[in-house]
Amino acid sequence: MGHKSLPSSLTFRLCTFPYVSIAMNINSQKLAYWFIAKATEAGSPINPAKLIQLVVLANQEHIRDFGQPLMNERPEAWEHSPMIPTLYHEYKNHGFFSPIEHPSRRQSPPEPDEALEAFLSKIWTTYSKYTARQLTRAAVSPGTPWALSRESQEEGRRPIITQETIQQYYDSIRSGSH
Repeated sequence: MGHKSLPSSLTFRLCTFPYVSIAMNINSQKLAYWFIAKATEAGSPINPAKLIQLVVLANQEHIRDFGQPLMNERPEAWEHSPMIPTLYHEYKNHGFFSPIEHPSRRQSPPEPDEALEAFLSKIWTTYSKYTARQLTRAAVSPGTPWALSRESQEEGRRPIITQETIQQYYDSIRSGSH
């Protein structure tokens, strides 16, 4: 019997399934390592403020594209921007707008994965041209996951930017109500 090839859409789904399930095991430090290494390779210095926004965007767009978080940490809606607490504490003494010269000792590269590399490269290509301030301004615009999370904030607690809030945001864009 002859072998029939799979339709490309089915092949894509089969190829990405392990990637989606593995992705949730990535921590923000591994993603930070990837973006710092990419910035160094590109000769484009990155500062902690921009790094954190790129990690937040990667997680949000992964939820949009695959319906699953990229990392095993949930961003929080801090007063001035979305924040990854682990990365904040890693760089709080560094100066948020000072260039990062190399990954910290606590950061290791993500496991080699072609699909992850392609996904993160897409995030880098799309957003690396913007400054930390531009990325932050966009992230705190009305109707964004950050803004929606801040609206539902409990007294005295930093709200989590949930997967549901991120999906709600992208659904509103798709439906044209945003």
